[in-house]
Amino acid sequence: MRFFRRRPRVSWEDYADRSREVCEQLREKDDPRNRSRRALAEALHHFYTTPAPALDTPLTELPLLAVDVETTGLNADRDRLLSFGMVAINGRAIPLSSADHWLVRYHEGDASVGQSATIHGITDSQLENGRSLLEILTDVVTAAAGRALLAHLALIEHDFISTACERAVGVPWSPLRVVDTMDLERRSAVSFGRRPGRGEVRLMNARYSRGLPSYHNHNALVDALACAELYLAQTSADHFGSELRSVIRKKGTTRW
Repeated sequence: MRFFRRRPRVSWEDYADRSREVCEQLREKDDPRNRSRRALAEALHHFYTTPAPALDTPLTELPLLAVDVETTGLNADRDRLLSFGMVAINGRAIPLSSADHWLVRYHEGDASVGQSATIHGITDSQLENGRSLLEILTDVVTAAAGRALLAHLALIEHDFISTACERAVGVPWSPLRVVDTMDLERRSAVSFGRRPGRGEVRLMNARYSRGLPSYHNHNALVDALACAELYLAQTSADHFGSELRSVIRKKGTTRW
């Protein structure tokens, strides 16, 4: 898919330095209008200075953050972020107290949600009571520190969140460890000698094939929780292995 951008490889140390420089610049200006940007820059600096889980981390101890976003389309440069959902996974447990869901506040001049509302059900009037995108990004980046990113077709979440961070403070969000339940579902089928169809690896169908309950999809929090549950089912029998290195997203196994 050509919708997803490819960024040059940059080290976490470079991103940490860039985010620190932005923090210092915004601190010197001390402009109340920049406080939300400064908070995001500080969250990014904390993210890049917090070690990511080691590749040999046992899955029984692995901290992850399941994230889902709803948008007006698939192009992170052109389409709008509308809502976020996230929930943590600590080893084999999903603490529901960690779950959060936000709508992104609509500002005058923003493009309408248009026909995308038929998919996610979010309307422009609902977004008027939403939350600032900068505040949401700050909370998501903060929650992701020290955790692997978990998502279903993870490049969507990565590209939209990273692009939004880069627009706001000039520093993208680039998780070092990514686990993708769509990738795992495809790899599982291939390991049994099958070539799964596109529909088979969709979140709802992957859950159904594993006996998980049917949820109403295209709600960001519900989909984040559905992804977390699917991950636990996929990794319950050590089919892929018992460490993070065995479930991390593999290049070339998923068609983006």
